[in-house]
Amino acid sequence: MAFMDIRYLKIMMVRAGLSARSSMTSRNGTYTTDTAGNRVADREQYPALPAMWRDNRIGEDVAYFYHHDAHGRLTEKDERQIRDGGGYVHHYHYDNQHRLVHYRREQQGITLLESRYLYDP
Repeated sequence: MAFMDIRYLKIMMVRAGLSARSSMTSRNGTYTTDTAGNRVADREQYPALPAMWRDNRIGEDVAYFYHHDAHGRLTEKDERQIRDGGGYVHHYHYDNQHRLVHYRREQQGITLLESRYLYDP
């Protein structure tokens, strides 16, 4: 992480990798956040994206469309790029304490991956 003195923006490094079964072995990227931790659009790389998102909720970026509930929690993420057989749709469900309890990835209405999360009381 680095801080810019003038604007007080935080630069975050993002690194991800997939299993050997996938063709992509790693993905690197960066994003910037303001002092409240909200992502700020990279105006040089993606000039079409808004500089700020309504209610601090990202509605879309270059890869996905995002949907949020009334509490601001991410509930659905849809791929922009359509694959053969349709794009992936990611669903997120939370408990009354706003903790993720269920995740599902589907393609054309067929569940491909499902995870449930339990928390200690």
